[in-house]
Amino acid sequence: MSQPPPAPGQPDPQWAERFAPPEPTGEIVEYLRRNGLRYTPEALDQRLLAAGHPRDAIAAAWATVEAEEAAAGRGDRRRQTAAIIGGSYLVVWILVVVLAILPTASTAYSTPVLLGGILAFSLFVPGFIAVLLALASGWLRRAGVGRVIAFSFVPMLILFALAGTCVAAVRSY
Repeated sequence: MSQPPPAPGQPDPQWAERFAPPEPTGEIVEYLRRNGLRYTPEALDQRLLAAGHPRDAIAAAWATVEAEEAAAGRGDRRRQTAAIIGGSYLVVWILVVVLAILPTASTAYSTPVLLGGILAFSLFVPGFIAVLLALASGWLRRAGVGRVIAFSFVPMLILFALAGTCVAAVRSY
């Protein structure tokens, strides 16, 4: 028989069983290796403290795990990925405007110039969303170069599709 839901403002009593990191067993470093990608460092620290491990042992274990990840080429790649995606969108917009749209413009209010503004807006929206997703992604918290490439693949496909559509539309004039 199911229990009634908790009162408003009260935490779900079964939340910890479903969503909290598992209980630490054995060596701290191995526990962090196994669960470091799935749970936040704060949640793992709290679980280790609750299990009775001293703070300095936890800090030393984190230092060991971080040194292993740095040696393997993994690190927090969220800002790097966001910069790559944002920079790509900006560079492509500049190139398309300078190389494809402006040479076809005959007056200041011609269709190609307006098309440059439309392209800027149409690239800004998906580019902004992709940058926000990269900054918020936990998948890139401990990532290597392969994950950066994989995460950037869809935004780059969208970028090239939009830029290619714009260039084709300008060339048809």
